[in-house]
Amino acid sequence: MEVNVIQDSIIVETIRALWRKRDIKGALALVVRIPDPVQQKLWEATILLAQAELSGEVISDELEENWFDDLDLESISEDIRIDMQLVTGRIAMAHGRLDRAEDYFFDGLLRSRTSDYLLGKVQSMVGLGLVKLKNNQFEQADDLAVTATSLAEKLPDKNRRYVEAEVLLLQCKVYLSVLNYEKLEPKAKQLLELSQECGETLKYVQAQNHIAVVHASKGNYKIAMPYFLEALDICNQIEYHSLAFKIATNIATIHGQLHNYDEALMRYHSILEEYQAPIRLKRKAVILNNIGNLYVRLGKWKEAISYFLEAERIADDKDYMPLKKLAFCQVARCLVESGSYDAYLTHMRSEENLFDRDSANGLQILHYTKAKYALSQKKYDEAIRWGNQAIEVAEAFNDDTTCLHTQSILAEAHEQSGHLEEALTIYKQHARKKEALEKERVDNMIMNTEIDYILVAKEKEIQTLQRENQLQAELIKSTSLIRKKNKELVAKNDELSYFSRMIAVDFNKHLRVIKQFVGLLNTSTALERGENATEYLSYIRQAVDKVSRLVDGLQKYAVVVDEPPLGRAIKVVDILDVVSYDLKDLLVSHQVRLEYEDDLPALACGKGQLVVVFKELIINALQFVGDRQPVIHISSHDLENEIVLHITDNGVGIPIGDERKIFWAFYRSGRLPDAEGNGLGLAACKKIIENNGGRIKATNAAPEGLTVSIFWPKECHSIEDS
Repeated sequence: MEVNVIQDSIIVETIRALWRKRDIKGALALVVRIPDPVQQKLWEATILLAQAELSGEVISDELEENWFDDLDLESISEDIRIDMQLVTGRIAMAHGRLDRAEDYFFDGLLRSRTSDYLLGKVQSMVGLGLVKLKNNQFEQADDLAVTATSLAEKLPDKNRRYVEAEVLLLQCKVYLSVLNYEKLEPKAKQLLELSQECGETLKYVQAQNHIAVVHASKGNYKIAMPYFLEALDICNQIEYHSLAFKIATNIATIHGQLHNYDEALMRYHSILEEYQAPIRLKRKAVILNNIGNLYVRLGKWKEAISYFLEAERIADDKDYMPLKKLAFCQVARCLVESGSYDAYLTHMRSEENLFDRDSANGLQILHYTKAKYALSQKKYDEAIRWGNQAIEVAEAFNDDTTCLHTQSILAEAHEQSGHLEEALTIYKQHARKKEALEKERVDNMIMNTEIDYILVAKEKEIQTLQRENQLQAELIKSTSLIRKKNKELVAKNDELSYFSRMIAVDFNKHLRVIKQFVGLLNTSTALERGENATEYLSYIRQAVDKVSRLVDGLQKYAVVVDEPPLGRAIKVVDILDVVSYDLKDLLVSHQVRLEYEDDLPALACGKGQLVVVFKELIINALQFVGDRQPVIHISSHDLENEIVLHITDNGVGIPIGDERKIFWAFYRSGRLPDAEGNGLGLAACKKIIENNGGRIKATNAAPEGLTVSIFWPKECHSIEDS
């Protein structure tokens, strides 16, 4: 028992280490080996949440708030119940149900206080802080983080550093959201150091990104870029696509700020192609708007308009008003700059009241556009009025470029109006601002060159690693095949070991029966033998029959599962006709109603294998139907990449929690203990289906019975070949 406990602890610690490094595949592969169902469910949920965060994709529907409902809570400690509560809160938050998540975390906090579960208190506060953060309640989120920090200091060393890293990450997110770079920088540096000590890869790259953002916000692009590049490299290694997308966007933006427009455009287009999954529509609209800005800088008005319009459309659909207003103003500007005045007037009429309620970034562009249009129409007073408003808003947003362009319009409008003194003053202001911006542009070009050197150095580092890897490529190539074969052999050996144990148990059970009754026959008197011989021989015959059926089942299992998959498609209806004929005596004696549709699809598989699958599924249904008339219904429908076949019966179903176990070799349901069978039929079905690239699952049907669903890949489905 002690050895098992130690082994279980080693498995959990290994999973924890893999999870911290964000080796999701490795962690998931080990989760199934945790014997405790509660710990298994907790870790599986935690890893699936991390997987969704890394990929940036929508969380699986399988991971829902009822994740732990099938567990027996009576035997679970209060601390573990709180852990389950907190994981459920994370699940609700991942689905966007912030109110529900807040309830779970708050309840976890109350229960942690009652049970004096300190770790639960801290993690509940972190969860509540994340909810507050998503609800833009930044002060409350920060207060929770500060309280959690003081509590975390009281935790034992084993947990303290990891929990402190969680709290630091929450604080970094809060300070980044409110653009408080002064507080963000020291917290991000603390997080970087602590996460490196703990081996927390995800928090490490997030800390790097936060430090880079701080330096980029100050214009220190040369310092920011190495942090961004290293973080991006690690993100790509661990497939942290959601953060990699943000970092790649930041790098592209820096190139745009440094007037390296071609490089910025290349990177933005690459982002749209490479990071489709983690890009939410709002973020995509921002990138499209940025691409439009770059085309504006290049004077490519037509290209700019197309990107601004697409950004405006997405922003309108998602009710993202700040970006909608900005994109609207940019389209207006491009139309005037390109001389498309009629299109400009039509565009302006489409959103007359867009800026009536409040000001927004983009209003300076709209005022500049109106001033430029008025100047083109020789309405100088109007041009001056709009120009002054444009400069006022542009200065509020530190938009020096719009100020510069607007000064040029104002100076010309004043000159044409005869206001020569005002025109001269504005021309001088324009010259000074232009000189300052030109100096900034030159400085940025120098900085861009330095950043290019950084990028080249990084590329050389990568090339060096690639050359070193190439030197080992042949060795890896030869050894990888050996590893693969060894892995297959280990899997086969594990399966054979399991089979041998289960076969030994079954055979010994039946042989003990035979031995017992043969012993009774040998030790009984002649008179007793005469009275009991028939009964004893009956028991012996039953045991021999069971051994015989077990041997037949093993032979069938061994032959069928090793049959290679075939590419030729066979109609399921034709297979069911064969199965109905083979089982006609059984179907008639049980008065079975076997119902199936005429338009069932064709599946690419060996005919013998498909016959075994449907025969075993029908026999299994009959074994667990009880005293009622058996009804078996077979139907199908299409998914995007799969064909699904449903085999539904009206039997007793299976115990909750045994949906996967019924496909284990030698599994026997406890619902009808007298039911015949050796527990190999459904295992053979699973093997056959998986060997052909499909999958199989079982669910209890409503109001009674069992539904077995077969998911067959469409690339293995072609009726034309049948």
